[in-house]
Amino acid sequence: MRKDPKPRQELIRSRCSTHHFLLSKTDSSLKKESRGRISTAGLSAVVSDFPQVFHGEAFLHRAVPFSESLPHFDALAVRIDHFLREVGEGGRDPMHSLQKAVAWAVDRVTREAKGLWGLLDEDVFGCFLPRTAEALGTDWAAKIRSSLSERSEATVSIGIAEYPTLDYDRSQILENALKALDHAAFFGPDTDVCFDSVSLNISGDQLYQNGDITGAAEEYRLAVRLDPSNMNAFNSLGVCYGLLEDYEKALQAFLAAIGLGHQEVMPVYNAGVIYMLKGENEFALDHFRQAAEQEADIFEVAFQTGRIHLESGAPAAALPHLKKAVALNPDAGVAHRLLAEALEADHDPEGAVDAYRTAIKKNPNDAVALSALGVLLDRTGENPEIAELFCRQSTAIEPENGLYVRRLGELYLRQQRHPEAMQAFEKAEALGTDCSDLTAKAAESNPS
Repeated sequence: MRKDPKPRQELIRSRCSTHHFLLSKTDSSLKKESRGRISTAGLSAVVSDFPQVFHGEAFLHRAVPFSESLPHFDALAVRIDHFLREVGEGGRDPMHSLQKAVAWAVDRVTREAKGLWGLLDEDVFGCFLPRTAEALGTDWAAKIRSSLSERSEATVSIGIAEYPTLDYDRSQILENALKALDHAAFFGPDTDVCFDSVSLNISGDQLYQNGDITGAAEEYRLAVRLDPSNMNAFNSLGVCYGLLEDYEKALQAFLAAIGLGHQEVMPVYNAGVIYMLKGENEFALDHFRQAAEQEADIFEVAFQTGRIHLESGAPAAALPHLKKAVALNPDAGVAHRLLAEALEADHDPEGAVDAYRTAIKKNPNDAVALSALGVLLDRTGENPEIAELFCRQSTAIEPENGLYVRRLGELYLRQQRHPEAMQAFEKAEALGTDCSDLTAKAAESNPS
């Protein structure tokens, strides 16, 4: 590899299910040149000079039988740097000479190696070259660059993949070279990258961002096979298993990441989330505590810690964590709502009203907060019309939620609006929420 800075990694937050967050880092570039499927458009200049060269799918079909005679080989993917950008700015014609120069260099080296080359796209060339102790893929890449320098000042980036690697068959090695080429994009132009676990991590990140969680998990699984010390791949694998609700495998992946001893907070926190999803709250809290000790100001850690305490019936213990959560992320409406629930349970109705109002301001469609605020305002003697408005809004957002309908009926009952209360209770019953106690109460208090 000609350059060896570390790729930029960005923190992404993955929603595992409602209000359960898993953390991972992405190695995937957020600014890639747009590229579709293999295309033969724009290849006329090269084909005119090399009419016998295969291109597109024809090259792929030719390459595998050729490689069967080679017990060890390297596949190279050679890309002309900045080609697509310059075509967009200057048109295709000025780029024909550059295509020819790169083709000449690739052809020269491939003939010397007794290999095979072809065209994958108008700016990407593929090569299959024998691997020996004297001639590795990196050696051939250097020769391509040297040959190109004789005809052009342009640069190329090269992805290199070796056969055999893991369980990949011959037909997959060029694809691995293309993954290495994507990996090379992180280091700028004029770069070589040999296919490795980071290449797989980047490929997995791209699949993940496109919504293919199963495909991403397979890439991360291969990444940890190729490099069992790749903490980020283990963590990303665990995130995928978490999203797929395979909690045992997710936990195994996160614990493996923790066991590598990198002192990274993500797998520690993520293991806590999985323990929480499994109902093992003591283990979850222990991991959240460890995560907080490693990095004090992570919203998710504070949020989940407060949430567990609240759901365990300990609102006083939840409050400092939820207050910290809203301080770390003031726009998180759900955190304000849980803070409101904790304040209400801890006998602070005024504070709860303020927190519910903030939650609704951040998320006007939070039916849970709307219903709870309506009930709380009614109990504290606020304007009954305002209380009713909030309760009505909650049932409009979630009309199939029997609890919200029952609460609206209770509000009507306290206002002596018996027909409306009975109608609400009947609807709530139809939705599966027991209202028999309130129905009897309404019948007793109905003057008619």
